[in-house]
Amino acid sequence: MTDAKKIKSVSNLGQITENLEQVSAFKLQKIRKQTENYKQFMKDFLEIFSSVGFD
Repeated sequence: MTDAKKIKSVSNLGQITENLEQVSAFKLQKIRKQTENYKQFMKDFLEIFSSVGFD
C-alpha cells in the first residue's frame, strides 16, 4: 500500500469513527429522554393508583 493510500485510509477511518460517535451520542440522548418520560409516566401512574386506594 502506498503512503498516500495509507493516509487516506486512516483519514477515512477517522471520519467513520467520528460519525459513529455522533450516532451513538444521538441514540443515547434519545434513550435518556425516553427514560425521563417513562419515569414521569410511572410517577403519575403510581400517584393515581395511590389516590384510589391501591397502595
